[in-house]
Amino acid sequence: MNNIAFGVVAFLTFGISFISAFIFLSNYYKYRKKEMLNGLSGCEVAEKILKANHLENVYVIQINGELCDNYDANRNVIKLSKTAFHHSDIASALLASYMASLAIKNKKKTTLISLNNILKPILDILIIISYIALLISLILNNYQYLKITIGVMFIIVVYHLLTNKLARDTKVRASLELKKLSLVSKEEIEDVNQMSEALSYLPLASLILIPIELCNKLIKK
Repeated sequence: MNNIAFGVVAFLTFGISFISAFIFLSNYYKYRKKEMLNGLSGCEVAEKILKANHLENVYVIQINGELCDNYDANRNVIKLSKTAFHHSDIASALLASYMASLAIKNKKKTTLISLNNILKPILDILIIISYIALLISLILNNYQYLKITIGVMFIIVVYHLLTNKLARDTKVRASLELKKLSLVSKEEIEDVNQMSEALSYLPLASLILIPIELCNKLIKK
């Protein structure tokens, strides 16, 4: 990889990730301030959606941290951060609905869903390793090592771009479930649609969100 190609790859990798993180986070913190009129917490929203779709075997649990919400397909568990689990704002409701929608889609076991179930945990760990490797390469001033690390990060971003249809389909399902079950009022639909659109950027933002969340946990310790 020559210098120009490396520069383009690095620019695209972090450019796409930062833009995605900005779109998601700006909407997330905006709608964290808007309480749901029905007063339901994220946990309650997820449980209602799961029950309506006959998925009582999927459990909703609380985990430490923020923006670390995920659906563990291997254990059939929706893991909501403390904020999303307890709060009754629009952002928490959409995050909970998004994770519940992943569980619903997981019933179909399409090739894309099965592939994502296998690769996502691996890629999340790989992101953390990549940042550690990036820091080491900068300290050692090892340009070749740096190029390999950025290359790995670029592959992760490309994967999320290629599989973004799953995120788009899931965010559509998330907002539809809220409306179908009357978990949102007519006054909240526009806000729900806005936050739902931001959720499609969540996988692409993972390259930024995962190290941020890891740093927050380390600081709090």
